Amino acid sequence: PMKFEEREYNGSLPRLVLNPYSWTK
Repeated sequence: PMKFEEREYNGSLPRLVLNPYSWTK
């Protein structure tokens, strides 16, 4: 979850949502 929080702070929230398969793996 730490990496997720870091990405969220970076503003990569939309990227995670648009590319769920990317972070799923």
